Amino acid sequence: MKKYYFFLPVVLYAGLIFKISSLPLNDLPDIEIWNFDKIIHIFEYGVLGFLLILAFHSNSSQKTHKYIIFTCIVLGILYGGLDEIHQSFVSNRNSSIYDWIADSIGTACGVYFFLKTKSVIQKILKIS
Repeated sequence: MKKYYFFLPVVLYAGLIFKISSLPLNDLPDIEIWNFDKIIHIFEYGVLGFLLILAFHSNSSQKTHKYIIFTCIVLGILYGGLDEIHQSFVSNRNSSIYDWIADSIGTACGVYFFLKTKSVIQKILKIS
């Protein structure tokens, strides 16, 4: 039986990203470190990339294919772009191509982290 319940964390996490992106900038804590927001974007989308490939991999009948990796990275990049567009409509927020690049890098890093730790993740979650 396919494990479609692995997509629930993806949907919930994407909703959390959307909710946080809906907050005006002055409602978020201000951290005075140069380009710290890019690190946040990379981490935030790294988690999304990891959750995406976990969900797709757990529902694949074979080993992780290149098209699954490609699909997960493209989905993360597209969601990051949509999130940046969404932020342009939120008061005191703006969209930035550099944030989108950080989102894209984070997604790829999350997918890469899963691929490097796949055997450990499979044992913990008992997936093939």
